[in-house]
Amino acid sequence: MRTSTVFIFFIIVPSCIAQDVLQIPAKRGSCDSPIVNAPKEKPLIYGKLVTVPALALQISKNSDETQVRVLYVWRWLSESWPVEEAGAASFSSEELKCGTDKDGTLKIPEYVVKPRGWFNKNTNPFYWLQGIKPRFDHLEIRVGGASWIYKPKELEKMRKDKNTSIKLEID
Repeated sequence: MRTSTVFIFFIIVPSCIAQDVLQIPAKRGSCDSPIVNAPKEKPLIYGKLVTVPALALQISKNSDETQVRVLYVWRWLSESWPVEEAGAASFSSEELKCGTDKDGTLKIPEYVVKPRGWFNKNTNPFYWLQGIKPRFDHLEIRVGGASWIYKPKELEKMRKDKNTSIKLEID
């Protein structure tokens, strides 16, 4: 009598990886939890917290694009002179994946960006120059292949003017 063995394999993918790899769309009219695009190690230096105001987006009607990616990008010095000639800046971000509602609108909640940085004291004899703190660099909104960047001064002006509505035209 002959017996055979059957092996069944299950692949378990963590949700943070599944969203990037499988491009799982966000729910309409809302944003998913932020995904951090930065080194996994504990940060060694922190910058000033920045509050990005709540924004109301309106995507043009001639677009059927419903997925919006919002990136809160900060800059940090990864290597200082003389290891790198002028120092090496790195960018990291926190990303929200959002979905517009039926009429192309999306309300992005207020968000506090926590700039942080990493550097290697062991390989950099001038590590004390790393005292240059990380800083919020810009807010980036991506819809399909299009991208819009808003610098901190623009966001602060929007907050002061209480005009946080943004109309995005997509061809």
